[in-house]
Parts: sequence; C-alpha cells; structure tokens
Amino acid sequence: ETKVAKVFSSLELLAEHKVKVIRFNLGFFYSQDWANGYFSNPEAYYDLLERIFDKAAECNIGLVPSFFWTSYLLDYFGELYVPAFENAASNNSKTLSFMLQFTEDIVGRFSYHPAIMMWEFGNEYNLSADLPNWSEQPGNSDKDPALCKPTLEIHTQVIELWADTVRANDPYGRLISSGDAEYRASNFHQHIENSWTADSYDEHLTVLGLYHPGKVDSVSIHVYGNSDYYSESDPGRINGLLNTRNWEERLSLLVEMAAKLKKSCYVGEAGFSYSNVNHITMTMLENHYKAIIAAVRKTKVPMIMFWNYDPNTTKVDGQLNDRGSGTEFSWNENWEKGQIILNLIKNS
Repeated sequence: ETKVAKVFSSLELLAEHKVKVIRFNLGFFYSQDWANGYFSNPEAYYDLLERIFDKAAECNIGLVPSFFWTSYLLDYFGELYVPAFENAASNNSKTLSFMLQFTEDIVGRFSYHPAIMMWEFGNEYNLSADLPNWSEQPGNSDKDPALCKPTLEIHTQVIELWADTVRANDPYGRLISSGDAEYRASNFHQHIENSWTADSYDEHLTVLGLYHPGKVDSVSIHVYGNSDYYSESDPGRINGLLNTRNWEERLSLLVEMAAKLKKSCYVGEAGFSYSNVNHITMTMLENHYKAIIAAVRKTKVPMIMFWNYDPNTTKVDGQLNDRGSGTEFSWNENWEKGQIILNLIKNS
C-alpha cells in the first residue's frame, strides 16, 4: 500500500504539471519479476492495475500500456526465441500462447476504461533484430543464432498476431503501436543482407512499414538529443536519421513517412542526454527541451513523451552522465533537471 500511495501521489503531481499521457511497462522486465508480480497472484495484479487506471482517469491522465517490455518471458517458460515465435500463426509455444492470452485478458478487462489511450507491444525490439554482429553481443557467444537470434521476419509475425488479438478485443478501436526506438541507419540492409549498409529514404520507408504491419496503425520512434551536437544557434540540433539535423527535421520526416504508410505516429521517448556533466549547463538542457516542444508544435506530431519520470530517483552528484539513481535517464521534481522539464510541460 505504501508503494501504491507513492504511485497515486506521483499521478497527482504530474497532473498538476499538466502531464496528459504516460507510457509505462504494463508487465515486467525479468522472468523472475513475472513470476513474483503476476503468476503468483494474477487477480491481485489485475486489481492493482484497475486501481491505478482509476486514479489516472481521476487525474485526467491518459495511459499507454506497453505489454511486453522485454523478451525475458522466454526464460520463464524455458523456451528459445526462434522455436517459440517462428511461424507465429500456427505456433503453440508456451510463451506465445501466454502472450496472446494475457493480451486478450488485459484488453478484454480494460478496453472500457477511459484512461487507456492506445496499446503498445513492447520496448525497442527493432534494436535487437537482424544484428550482423549478434554473436558478438554480451551473452550471445555461446548461443546458436539459428535458435536464438531475433529477426524482423519473426518479429513481424508476432506483432501482427498480437495486434489482431488487440483489435478483436477492443471495440473502441484504439491505436496500436510497436514501441520501437529510433531506427538504425541500416535496418533495411540488416534485414535483407545482414549488413550495416546505410538505408536510402525509400528503403527506410519500406522497413518502417515492415515494423508496423497490418493493424499496427501508429508508428513509434524514440529520439534523444546529445550534448555532443548542441549548438547555441540551433539548440535542438541532433544527429538524426537520414541526415536530419534537428528536431524539426526529424519530426517532419516521421510525419511524412507515417502519412505515406497511412498510419498515425508519435514519439514514445524523447530527451537530452549528455556524457559529461562538465559539458552541459541547465540552460543548455532547458533550451534543448524548448526546441523539442517548438518542433512538435510546428510539425504537428500528435504526441511526444519525455523519458523518464521516476518518483524514487535521486540525482547522483559527481556522476558523469545524466542517470539518476532510479530507472535509466530518470528525473523527478526533486532535482533541477526534473523541475525544468515539468515546468516546461506545465507552461507549454
């Protein structure tokens, strides 16, 4: 109850700062978290969700639940990626069967709820798909890529099946999205030839459509500025996809491509990162966030969310990056970075 009270007070504070939407991990991160937080008592989990959803609605805050933040459910069921997910439409693996049943349960229980804005599959699965150096990644050297390597082909099958399940159980037709990160410059070539060759405009448009198939009707990206590219003359400067130079150019590209795919779009994570506190001032940070907000207004991106509010995080003095003590890149109202972001939201 102490933790629930903290969630409720945080929702009230965010509402005071005119925060209108929160994206959050609906499930759990590691397999043990699923074991303790869901499988040990599913009804208690659903009851807690309903209390939180009710409080969000009371605070006039919309929610974007992200179903499967990671793929660690595979560990819970003792299954490997490829056997568990390939040929998804006819695959009866324990992992995939649970994912679809869990989705049906959640959407069936809560599609009526006014706090739910849209549904999201997971977090940044595009970053791990079709990596040419997959075997060199930490923890992968002793794994068989034929059994364990994530691919766009398999991911597309799974997310399309998941989206069909969402649509079949939500009579209100809310938007459905991937939760994808900013795309790699080579996602198309990774898919077709296992290489890091940079994609052209048309190739990126093609792969963007593949990551948002069928009923996945809203394109997701996550974009961060970095102090290494900050410019006083262009405080919104970024090193963006397809040579976009600032937030306005990158968001314009997003809107343009989503329209060509006949889909909506949003930015599920946005922020300003920095590798060394000696290279940044709070004025730089504030100016960058102001540039993001200005670009959103000009390009008419429907929704953008700043990563990441954590009520329990504290500033770590002397640490040479922008990570607090809580969830990565987190901030809250108790230190200057969080105060700046919250006040910009409130006054925007």
